[in-house]
Amino acid sequence: MEFNLYAPVDCEVKQITKCSDPTFSDKMLGDGVLIIPKSSQFLCPFDNAKMTLIFDTKHAYGFSLGKIEALMHCGLETVQLAGDPFEVQTKVGDELSKGQKLFTVDLNKLNLKKVSSETPIVFTCEDSKINIHDFIEKEYKAGDFICKISTEGVNSNDDPDLEKIFGREGKNQKLAWNIVQNVGGIKNFDEHYNCFSRLRLKILKKDLVNEVAIKKLKV
Repeated sequence: MEFNLYAPVDCEVKQITKCSDPTFSDKMLGDGVLIIPKSSQFLCPFDNAKMTLIFDTKHAYGFSLGKIEALMHCGLETVQLAGDPFEVQTKVGDELSKGQKLFTVDLNKLNLKKVSSETPIVFTCEDSKINIHDFIEKEYKAGDFICKISTEGVNSNDDPDLEKIFGREGKNQKLAWNIVQNVGGIKNFDEHYNCFSRLRLKILKKDLVNEVAIKKLKV
């Protein structure tokens, strides 16, 4: 399977490894590219896609592209802004085509809050490798061709399952249990929040945290 990725906004595009958040730069959520937006209006960056997830705080969006799933995460730490800088222009279930409006983001608000506007777009396909072709780091106008995305070993008889890929039960329940154990148990933190890409805990006794074990956990 192969499809084109286009610039969703006037932007600079970099290798995903240059993202300042290791969750993305280490490709924990998949391979992809890093968008540095220069304007506020984000458009559909695919010829055809289905909107499958919109996070409550409006900063993260999931897409289905046949057997490939994509995640666009606008800004880093934007979850803490509770959706304030965003205006959503689509909804879950919409069939999208290139150039359709997705959302706007107030970049001035991000700057005032000292929140990075870095926007990773990452791809995953169960049991298949994501390949990125013809990509050049440079500035792009909205709608410009960025690169081709392809996979190896896709089984065309399987239905895409975003819940299974990004996970909510089973594997993630085990992961959550391991995290709690390695941060010193449920009584060793009193505040938490999460989004697609990160989990934050307010730890009470740091000496009870096993950082080595946590880094070895597979997400």
